[in-house]
Amino acid sequence: MKNAFFLLVALLLVTACATTQSAPTSTILPTDAPSSTPIPTSTITPIPPTATATSTPTTPPPILCEGVEGTCVEFRFEPGKCSRVGPEFIPAGEITLIFSNYVYGVYESGIEFEILDEGKTWNDMRRYIGRDGSYASPPKWSVDVSNAVLFPGRNYTSARDRLTAGTYIAVCATLDNHRLWLAEQLVVEE
Repeated sequence: MKNAFFLLVALLLVTACATTQSAPTSTILPTDAPSSTPIPTSTITPIPPTATATSTPTTPPPILCEGVEGTCVEFRFEPGKCSRVGPEFIPAGEITLIFSNYVYGVYESGIEFEILDEGKTWNDMRRYIGRDGSYASPPKWSVDVSNAVLFPGRNYTSARDRLTAGTYIAVCATLDNHRLWLAEQLVVEE
């Protein structure tokens, strides 16, 4: 009887683990948006199987902005680096932001997208953080615009964000030990 109970529990665990669920969808409402502003939407989706990180540097992951209408920029956290995939300079207005985690073996990682105070530059942030893989808390002269906490192999798409003129940066972080990597800047122009 005892063995039958353990067999039943094992069968239930295997069945529960094999069940697939659809990706969660969330809606983000900006606090300063007028009532006529369309509601921005966000989705969390798995990175396509073709995007699996490999040890072959000649096979880069796909660019997830391909096929997205309008302005799109992806920020990637890859082993040993945080990078921007897309233009450095864009016009102010609507944008699709994609945050992707290609760091496998780390439980969770985060990507923060921030605007720097006027007069501050990417170089100021580089000096503040130090070399990639360092430990630092956010400076008082940067403001969080969007962020995502991602499991390995996942991405987060934030559609129809409205960006104003300024210098934006993305900071990638491992959440288990709080090490930081700085991506290239994104300059939004009027």
